[in-house]
Amino acid sequence: MNQIQSTVILSLLIFLISSCRESERSNLSLLDDQIPTDEPLVFGPGVVSIKEAKDFAITFSPEMDEMYFTRRKPEEDNEIYAMKLTDGKWSKPKSAFFTATEGWDFEPHINPKGDKLYFGSLRPLNDTVGSTGLHQWYSKKSVDGWSKPKPLEKPFVDRSVIMYLTSSENGNLYFTTGEKGDKPEDWVIYNSIKEDGQYISIKRMEGEINASGKLIAHSFIAPDESYMIYDFEHESGYGESDLYISFNKDGAWTKPFNLGPKINTDQTEMTASVSPDGKYLFFHRGVDDDGDILGGFQTHKRKNGEEHWRQLTTLKVMKFRKATTKDVPTIVEMIADDALGSKRENYTIPLPKEYYDAFERIDSDHNQELKVVENESGQIIAVFQMTFIPYLTYQGGIRAQIEGVRVHKEHRGLGIGKKVFEWAIARAKERNAHLLQLTTDKERPDAIRFYESLGFKGTHEGMKMHF
Repeated sequence: MNQIQSTVILSLLIFLISSCRESERSNLSLLDDQIPTDEPLVFGPGVVSIKEAKDFAITFSPEMDEMYFTRRKPEEDNEIYAMKLTDGKWSKPKSAFFTATEGWDFEPHINPKGDKLYFGSLRPLNDTVGSTGLHQWYSKKSVDGWSKPKPLEKPFVDRSVIMYLTSSENGNLYFTTGEKGDKPEDWVIYNSIKEDGQYISIKRMEGEINASGKLIAHSFIAPDESYMIYDFEHESGYGESDLYISFNKDGAWTKPFNLGPKINTDQTEMTASVSPDGKYLFFHRGVDDDGDILGGFQTHKRKNGEEHWRQLTTLKVMKFRKATTKDVPTIVEMIADDALGSKRENYTIPLPKEYYDAFERIDSDHNQELKVVENESGQIIAVFQMTFIPYLTYQGGIRAQIEGVRVHKEHRGLGIGKKVFEWAIARAKERNAHLLQLTTDKERPDAIRFYESLGFKGTHEGMKMHF
């Protein structure tokens, strides 16, 4: 098959959602033992990727022992196919259990918890009425398997078109739709926030997400909502629709960044999804209705502000460990690397002896824990200190305090700070502390907003006396 006429789903190693070792093998390797490197590889040749068909929009169960994807053969409708891993072997693709008898189905998505399977369908909403549009349906999973699918109700059913729905861990839904009377080229990214277990409204995403480009569609939301990958056409792109990534920074979405020439080509790239283990990014590339599914490995760093994406492999392979003496220069460099720290710290080489003396005092106190966070390359990307304070109030309680939190400047904005606090909260509970407290300078408004987003509340007015 001519590569220029291919339809692809690239599988890229990014974001490593859970700690994993190079020696660990993915269930996907049981289907295709070729591990992607810098260049795309055909994924499941002759099985998932077949000739004379358009394959796209792939999704996996959390255990990665079940997959669903869309296939459209020449002169035929879209259809969702399913594969299962049984006794170490993947089954052959077959029509999904919910295949429509009237209309057609496409673009499946299994939510991060693995208990809901969503898909778009033109099937009638009931047994007596014809199709009223492209609606979203879902099945629930129990110990007995998947349930009979039913349509998402209000406010979703009121829309005549909802495409490519993906879900975050907290149940928020992201998808492509438009307002009544909109043409298909006017459809963009919307979401619906789950409030008290219900979906009340559908809202067009504001800010940078829908700010530029044409044919904005197919949003894949990260499970923790830290990033979104989606596609659109732009005059600065590589051809047709390209894949872009936007980061959620303290509740505001960044400008989308093109994923670059190893991902995007003069063809159409679309329908991105990330495998549940965080190792692989899948997407579709193609021309017309013929193509393959390919996979590739990619980690791009930011260069002069023109990033394809950040090196997010650090995010989920973070190793928390106790700081050592040899870490002290790196720690001081990090705490000095901001507007306030640069005024009060003295980062010089050789490092002043006072820092090593302070480290020895911290290290010898069992109520002090100075931690560093490493990425998979052993680079220190974050640091923080926890203090556990025993006192008589609260019936002899323990109060945990966190301070000196710094994320390396090359890794900021990736959600690492949030992961540090999740670890710290768990550690405070492990040591039977009844609260975790912190102080922050009033000249750090961004930090204050970040702490508030984590659930910290400004219940007290802090006061200090400097000597």
